[in-house]
Amino acid sequence: METLMRIGAFAKRFGVPQSTVRYYIQRGILIPEKRNGQHLFPESCINDMERVMEFKSLLFSLDNILELLTLHRKFNLSQKSDVDAYMRLLIQHKDYLQEELSTAVKQEERLRQMEAMVRSITASSSVQ
Repeated sequence: METLMRIGAFAKRFGVPQSTVRYYIQRGILIPEKRNGQHLFPESCINDMERVMEFKSLLFSLDNILELLTLHRKFNLSQKSDVDAYMRLLIQHKDYLQEELSTAVKQEERLRQMEAMVRSITASSSVQ
């Protein structure tokens, strides 16, 4: 028989507040069993939460995480159309991150220019 975790132990295992776990349940990101008003988390929820943590570390939105999990849950990506949709989401997110990185590099360069300008002003005016 499969061991089921209560919400407190589940949240502790992943280092998140119970309120986050409840929110994920509300959004359909996690789908635990419910007995006597208590959420009980089987191995499938542990696997899903591991995926959630990985996707969050890659800066995916919760909407995209839900979509990716749904595609994965649906026949475990055994359908070509599901694999294609999954890959499309990954590629779109990679493209988004590349755009964000490009923007961040430009912002960093602008900040360096501003810093150099302030240093040259303070050096030439010998600000005390």
